[in-house]
Amino acid sequence: MVKYYKDSMELPLINYIRIVEKGDFFLMIKGIEDQPEDFNEEEAKSRFDIIVQDYILSINHKNSEVREYSNLKYFEMEINRFTTLVGFLKNIKLIEEIKPEKGKNLLNLLLSGIKCPQDKDVDFYIQFFGEKITTLKNDIEKSSAILENSKENNQEESRQTMYEVVANVEMGLERAIDMEKTSLYLFGVYQDQVIRKIEELRKISSK
Repeated sequence: MVKYYKDSMELPLINYIRIVEKGDFFLMIKGIEDQPEDFNEEEAKSRFDIIVQDYILSINHKNSEVREYSNLKYFEMEINRFTTLVGFLKNIKLIEEIKPEKGKNLLNLLLSGIKCPQDKDVDFYIQFFGEKITTLKNDIEKSSAILENSKENNQEESRQTMYEVVANVEMGLERAIDMEKTSLYLFGVYQDQVIRKIEELRKISSK
């Protein structure tokens, strides 16, 4: 007897993604990895539509807000990284004034593995990364404005793949999501958690 997933609390997130992006409706059957010969696609599709209809109604708006919140988190982390880097560069500049060769060696060591122009002096790098910080601060303002506007305007957003959606939720939660062990329902709960973070961010920014 074929056993289908009954609701969003049972349906694994990875199955949902594969059905949405590839049309693999046989993944509505429990314990199946390949399409069986006697597979009834219409029945599986009908069951899938019933499970996700409520979820689909809100997913686009949620994804828009989650995406911008994940952008904010990324911009904040990059600002912290570059601010720390500029602090080290300023210390190296002081060392160079006393011991030029040691300062140069420290500069090369600090910048190894960092994508930036090569063979420049320390003043160039202080300005270079300082400009990156300014750009990121502007990006934060833009994303904050989008978040604020999205509360009032639920406009059509450009389509994201579900993998991008999951990555944005992971960024908002600051942890990884196991797509095989996480149900569609639980993923919706995770989205709501990120949305609540966004609401808190709005409250703080409005003070």
